[in-house]
Amino acid sequence: MVYQIEHVARAFYDTVHDGKLWDLEFEIIKEEFRAFASEAIDLLHQHQERSLMEAFCSVAIPKGQVEISSAA
Repeated sequence: MVYQIEHVARAFYDTVHDGKLWDLEFEIIKEEFRAFASEAIDLLHQHQERSLMEAFCSVAIPKGQVEISSAA
């Protein structure tokens, strides 16, 4: 997860500070972007879990009763 956070933080940094070098930036600035990245990754995981649950419920909960013998 640390590896993912670092990559997302660098991507955010590059978007905001076009042309500046991440490796030369103060650590306090890097930590701020890592916090943004961590939050973004957490939100993405929450969205994915919700989407999977919605997909599961749409398939697992039948809209009406279906007889197995008539489904074949």
